[in-house]
Amino acid sequence: MSEERRDSSAPGGEPQVKVTDRRRFTPDGEPVGEEAQPPAADEPDREASPSPDDRDRRLAEQAARIDELSRAYAALLEDNKAFRQRTEREKARVME
Repeated sequence: MSEERRDSSAPGGEPQVKVTDRRRFTPDGEPVGEEAQPPAADEPDREASPSPDDRDRRLAEQAARIDELSRAYAALLEDNKAFRQRTEREKARVME
């Protein structure tokens, strides 16, 4: 998609539209090489990597989140099992 910015300070009072061309082909139809394309502003810099401390911290946070979700899932399974047993008991009671 194109990024647009309207500038009303253009001469004649006409708004100017800025368009960033991100097509992958030249006007002749030839593919544009990867090195010719400028990196997008919203893409992170691939060469800059987080420090080992940041990675360790993020890994610890993610491990804690995984543990929390695993425990919640196990609790849901136990609740489901208890619900099934309760409904089977009530069903047997109603049948008697």
